[in-house]
Amino acid sequence: MSLPRSHVESLESHVLVHEERLKLLREQLKNTAEESDPNPKGDPNPKPPLPSRVDNYRRLLEREILFHNQLVELARDPKVLKVLSDLTKDSDFRRWAASDPVGVAQKLSIKVPAGVKLRIEGTALGNVRMQVLSHEGLYPFLVSWDSELGFSPVREPTVSNKR
Repeated sequence: MSLPRSHVESLESHVLVHEERLKLLREQLKNTAEESDPNPKGDPNPKPPLPSRVDNYRRLLEREILFHNQLVELARDPKVLKVLSDLTKDSDFRRWAASDPVGVAQKLSIKVPAGVKLRIEGTALGNVRMQVLSHEGLYPFLVSWDSELGFSPVREPTVSNKR
């Protein structure tokens, strides 16, 4: 048994959010000064060095790009969909995975990004629930999967109307 199509489609909606974010981050990185020294060699009008925060900003962008790339890679790994399917039909596997989700992922050659935690549990209704979360850095992340409902809906960005 494989995952229902609706589960795969709900996962894809999350992947699209990360891909859109990656486009934005790459564009920001492309338009950011590459180093703190703005003077080309032989410039007759030297300029003061850019603040070190430019270098820090580039590093933050690069780090976030890496994180989103890893999440997309994780979501697109066919082994992940197989594991989710196995969680729904194999109670021994489910207990093993719930006791050490990251260890099970490593044993199955699934690359979990650094700083990402996995939680797997059974629900009172007999469903299986998994959470993938990270509270590290500037970009907290949480997605839930339920064996009945699929992946949690993607939240639309909220716009504040403060004036």
